[in-house]
This record gives sequence, C-alpha cells and structure tokens, in this order.
Amino acid sequence: MGQWEMLQKAVGETGRCFRVYFSERLHVESAVYAEQLIQNGAIGTVLSVQILAPHRKASGTRPEWFFEKEMYGGILTDIGSHQIEQILAFTGARHAKLSFSHVANYADGEHPEFEDFGDASFVCDGGATGYFRVDWFTPDSLPVWGDGRTFILGTKGYMELRKYFDYEEGQSDVVCWANDKGFHREHVHGKTGYPFFGRFIRDCIDGTEESMGQDYVFEVMRLALEAEEKAEVVFKGGNKQ
Repeated sequence: MGQWEMLQKAVGETGRCFRVYFSERLHVESAVYAEQLIQNGAIGTVLSVQILAPHRKASGTRPEWFFEKEMYGGILTDIGSHQIEQILAFTGARHAKLSFSHVANYADGEHPEFEDFGDASFVCDGGATGYFRVDWFTPDSLPVWGDGRTFILGTKGYMELRKYFDYEEGQSDVVCWANDKGFHREHVHGKTGYPFFGRFIRDCIDGTEESMGQDYVFEVMRLALEAEEKAEVVFKGGNKQ
C-alpha cells in the first residue's frame, strides 16, 4: 500500500480532517482576489488556466534530502502540486485527466536525482484545460524567490496574476483583468486576507468542509503523483549552463 492509500485509509478510519497547505493559492492575496472575481462572474466561465511558477533553488541553503527524489518526490509532486490545485480551484473542477507531463535535470550535474524543470497539462471535468511550468531557475538578481504568473481565460474576459513581482512598480499581488465592461489593474496586497485558515479551524471543530473538500485534497494529490510517475524525462544530463 502506497503512502497516498495509507493516508486515505487513516482519514476514513479516524474521521479526522486532513488538508494540505497549498500556499500558492491559499496564502497569496492576488490568488484569493482572483477567485473572488471569478465567483462574481467577472470573466464568465473559466476555460483555461496557465501557470508559470519559477522558484529559487538556493543550493547552499538546502539540506541534502532536498536533492533526493525518494525524499522530495520529484518536481511535479513538490512545487507542481500547488499548480494543479490552482487549476482545479480556478476552473471549479473536482476531477481532471492528465494529458502529458515532462521532467528534466538541465543544469544540476552534482545531483543526478534532482529535477530542475517540469511541466504538465490537464483536461478538467467540464472541459476546461490547465497547463503549468515549474522550474528552479530564478535569477539571483530578482528580489523574490520566484516570478510566479497565472493567466486565466474566461468566456467574458481574462486575467493575469503577477503574484510575487511586477516589473513595472516592483509590487506583489497585482491583478490585471479585462472584460466587456473595461480593463483593470489593481494592487491587492493587504486587501483580502487569507480566509482559508479560519475556515480550516472551523472544519476541525465542526467536521465540515468549508476550507477545502476532503475528496478534492486527495484528487490533487493523485494528479500530482500521476503526473510525476508518467512524466517523460526530456533531459537528464545536468550540464546545460
């Protein structure tokens, strides 16, 4: 029995509340604000979500297990799981099908098990599509750990989340969106808070699923594991400079 199945079994036997801290949506105000806009119909029905999620490797600060695949799970189950969760959340999906996935070790010859690049594509129930790219190639000059961007297309408009860094003014949590009523650019840092945490506490107390559905959590985990397991290894030399 794998760890995913063991966890499901434990939750079923104990009835305990299990959630995952998908920080790239739950703890980012531009993502919280985008979800509110979507729920209010600002861009209509979501058709496509595309996410670019670079991260900073900062090798000298990492423990050795960070580079061992058995420990960190691979890039698609590590930082990729956060992107899968956003795809499901923004499209309103509860299930999805993997279309393709790739992983690579392009530039870390010292750690052959490490994956510094990955991407994956999904088709959600309802027909919306999602794609993400994750990597560990954030330049040292950037003042944030990663220049994460999310692009969301709807039937009545579209939006872009400049989550951690906006080149124009150096701000975080910038949301740009356009629909048939106009176009907008808003800095939302400090405006929405993080409602997940209070809801999670109430879920633990009340036995509810207001913060995140239990089946939904396991579906995100399943998709991340499947994407990693079925990923095509497109490069494993670790020698590109």
